[in-house]
Amino acid sequence: MNIVVIGGGIIGTSCAAFLAERGATVTVVDADKPRFGTSIGNAGHIVVSHSIPFAAPDGEKWSSLPAHPRWRVRSIESTRPRNSRLADRLRPAAAPKPTSPPSPGLEAVLRRSAELLLSDGELDINTRGLWQVHRSRSRRTRRTRKPDTCEPTAPIVRDIDEAELRAETRLTDNVNAAIELTDDLGLDPAHLWMRMRQRGEDAGACWVTGV
Repeated sequence: MNIVVIGGGIIGTSCAAFLAERGATVTVVDADKPRFGTSIGNAGHIVVSHSIPFAAPDGEKWSSLPAHPRWRVRSIESTRPRNSRLADRLRPAAAPKPTSPPSPGLEAVLRRSAELLLSDGELDINTRGLWQVHRSRSRRTRRTRKPDTCEPTAPIVRDIDEAELRAETRLTDNVNAAIELTDDLGLDPAHLWMRMRQRGEDAGACWVTGV
């Protein structure tokens, strides 16, 4: 089977690698020299916790620190619409609602993704879990399970105590609470791209640039 993959970012490169490993003859065409493009701008998070919806009615603002495995912190803060008239119009839709349950199908996909990455053996993966940090002590979090429960379809969460929080030198003083999403992993997107390119080339895939 002869296959042409258009685009050599992380998706095209991953497709090429897996197809070539399964016996296909694969050519990747790209408009420029080998590069990471937008793929290197990803956060590098493998987030089993995203099987639980994190969009809340009151509006939540997410941000992530850089992608290298040594970074494992992200923040979530509530925000208010700046336009008061817009806020009045949105208020009925922003009434508190029950948290949606985890999605078993999405969780299975996310866990399988994590398993495949961990099984590679050549990737530098942070397995310590990702921190979700808050400026407010009275934080709201997504539905989660503790390590000692038997509920299978929710990520494990560990509360970060005050001493451990203050020992993290990369946090500013206005961070007052944190939880660790223990099931979540992190890696360097550039390393992942290079690893998938290597796997593709080892299996016989070729890259054509300037097309």
